[in-house]
Amino acid sequence: MEKIVKGLPTYLEKIEGINLKNREIIFLMLSVPPICNYRCKKCFNSVGSRQIKNSLTLDEIFRIIKEAKALGIRGVTILGEGEPLVYKNIKQIVEWVDKLRMILTISTNGRMLTKDMANFLYKHNVVVGIGLDTLNEKEYVSYCGGNANLKEVLKNIAYIRKLYSKKIYKKNGYKIYQLLLHMTVTSKNYNQMKKLEGFCKDDIYFDCQSLSEVGDAKKNISFFKKGKNDYDYKTFKKFGHLIKPPMVLLKMENEKNICCLFYYGIFVGYNGDVVLDASIKESLKYIGNIKDYPLKRLVEKRNKLRDFYLKNYNLLGYCPIREQSTLKKFIKDLKESKYKP
Repeated sequence: MEKIVKGLPTYLEKIEGINLKNREIIFLMLSVPPICNYRCKKCFNSVGSRQIKNSLTLDEIFRIIKEAKALGIRGVTILGEGEPLVYKNIKQIVEWVDKLRMILTISTNGRMLTKDMANFLYKHNVVVGIGLDTLNEKEYVSYCGGNANLKEVLKNIAYIRKLYSKKIYKKNGYKIYQLLLHMTVTSKNYNQMKKLEGFCKDDIYFDCQSLSEVGDAKKNISFFKKGKNDYDYKTFKKFGHLIKPPMVLLKMENEKNICCLFYYGIFVGYNGDVVLDASIKESLKYIGNIKDYPLKRLVEKRNKLRDFYLKNYNLLGYCPIREQSTLKKFIKDLKESKYKP
C-alpha cells in the first residue's frame, strides 16, 4: 500500500478528488520572521545574519489566508524563514487555518515540539514535518548549532509519534500520514539514510532530498563536501528523486517532474514579499508585495514568471533550486531584465 502525506498532490487528487489540472494555485507558502533557535549549516535562509524589518501583522496574515481560501487554495505551509514554533503568533495562525478548514503543514527542527505543543497541533489537525539529518549526537550538534539537543528532539519525537499514530488511516488503496521526518542528504550523512528511514518504522512518513546549495548551505559547502560518501551522494543528488521520490514530486502531463510547491504554490515572505521561490529574491520586482496587491493579482504575475522559467530553462530534475547552473542563468537573466512580462 502506497504511503502518502495529507495535503500533497496525490492526497488531493486521490482522496479529496481535486483535479489539479483545473487549478492555477493550490498551496500558500507563508513564512515567519527569520528567528531560529538553531544555526544550521544547511540553512538556505541565512537566519543568523538577517535583519528583521516590516513583518506582516497578525491581521495581515489572517487576511492573506482568507484570500487564499477564497481563491481555492487548499494547503497552507509554514516551512521557514525562521523556526515556526518559536514564532510568537504561531498558535493563532494554526487556529485560524483550522477554523477555515484548510490543511496546514508546519516544518520544525523539533526542539520546541513539547508535549503541550504536540497536543495543540494534533487538536488542530496540523501536518507536522520534523527535520532530522542524523541520529549521531555529535554530528547533530555540528550540523545544527544554536541550542541543538538531539536527546530532547528524540524525546519529543517519541511523544508525538504515539499521538499522531492515531491519525494514520487507509483510504482508496493509500495509507495517509500527518507526521513525517525530513532528511537533507549530503555526502556527510548519506550513510545515515537507511538508519533514519528505519527509525521512522511504520508510524512516521520518511522523506529525503539532496542539499539546496543556497544561503548558508552555499557558504558552508566545503563542510558538506568532506563526507566519506561523495560518489554515492553525487549519484543520489542526480537521480535521488527517481530512486526515492520526495513527497513534493509531481509528474506533469509531459512526463517531466516538478516540485508541486514550485508549480502550484505561491511564496509569501515574512514581510509580504512575493517571489518565485524563497531563494530567488531577484524575482520580487516582477511580482510584488502582498501589502500592495491582492493575492489573486500576485498569483497571476507569479504564474507568468513560473511559465517563463519552465519554457526557457531546461529543468533536468524536479527542483529549480537544486540545479545551480540553471538557477544562476535564470537569476542573471532576471537581473538583466530579459524577462518581459
